Amino acid sequence: MARKLPKVLSEAEQERFLAAFFSQTSPGKLPRYRSPRRDYVLARLILGTGLRVSEALALRREHVDLEDCQLIVREGKGSKDRVLWYDDDVAELLERWLAKNNPENAPRQHVFTTSSGRPVNRRDAYTAIRRRARKAQIAEWEKVGVHTLRHTFATNLLRQTHDIFLVKEALGHADVATTMIYLHLVKDDLKNALRRTV
Repeated sequence: MARKLPKVLSEAEQERFLAAFFSQTSPGKLPRYRSPRRDYVLARLILGTGLRVSEALALRREHVDLEDCQLIVREGKGSKDRVLWYDDDVAELLERWLAKNNPENAPRQHVFTTSSGRPVNRRDAYTAIRRRARKAQIAEWEKVGVHTLRHTFATNLLRQTHDIFLVKEALGHADVATTMIYLHLVKDDLKNALRRTV
């Protein structure tokens, strides 16, 4: 039985999706209120690293190395640890968020928390992402969730590197067969590349 292809965001949809976190009056500034700011950092981190939602929400402050732009995923799926890297823009966002989300009287262990300091739950994360997808007028926005960002990351990385094994390692897949589904999403890239070799 053929697997259903995952939904991914195009480059234009990614831009509209991320822009949807900002107000129309201040498009260049991070969201003023706490929850949208947190959700924006979460979205950027998953789009930049391919974390599973469970891994992102379980992320602790000691697992984030801002100086070397890397994070450690502790006991991901299959109880495996892995190291991921992120770009300077995400590093700056994380640094600003962690500084803001660390009241002196109640230091927080998790990176993504509610205002009371509890870890964000999956349902709230999915609701936040879907709400922004709707605001961005993405087709089939009701099917967009946190996992869509992971699929988008994988597709972007495959297009950039043309290396399915790098994508496998980044996603933390145990078997490359699981990662192969992304090859179907970039078949036009493959077709164009092959045509250029003739």
